[in-house]
Amino acid sequence: MLLLAALSVSARSVRQAWVSLPDSIFPYLDKNLRLECLDLYDMKVKADVKNLLGEHSVLDSLTNDYLHVTLSPSSEFAMKSLPSGKDSVIYSILTIAGPAKESVITPAVVAPSWDCYFLQRPDTMSEERYAELRKMIEPRMVWAEFSVSSPELIFHVSLPMMNQADREALNVILRPQKLIWDGKSFK
Repeated sequence: MLLLAALSVSARSVRQAWVSLPDSIFPYLDKNLRLECLDLYDMKVKADVKNLLGEHSVLDSLTNDYLHVTLSPSSEFAMKSLPSGKDSVIYSILTIAGPAKESVITPAVVAPSWDCYFLQRPDTMSEERYAELRKMIEPRMVWAEFSVSSPELIFHVSLPMMNQADREALNVILRPQKLIWDGKSFK
């Protein structure tokens, strides 16, 4: 991922950055397969390639400043080019889902404070019930995504190892958090 951070300084678009990624970052999608994804996308057909591990990788979205690829059934990758003065910075998110989603963002971004931002007690909920629900969130896992149309980074809480009833109960107190790009960093 450090190589990707260095690449972000010199790349002008996410398309160029995607092609220029070292093969070591995604050993199952070499440069030829990344180019094939772009060619298929440009032809307006499903940009689905058989990767070097025998699975399918799909270029789902591509704009001048955004790219999203489903690398495998359990991983996805996104890039976003953000203006920074006269240049731009390219951020990336690698998300692994196994069993719940968790993301790594490059360059690093500090996620919002857990209790202050991800959790909110409804007025109609007792303090005891709120405390009970908060204790259910272990381990604390967060995944992120870029907004396709605006310079935003959105954080979500993952809920691994929970049944559907517990997930529904927790969704009452959980809320995604948005950080907005100010030209230098996400705030």
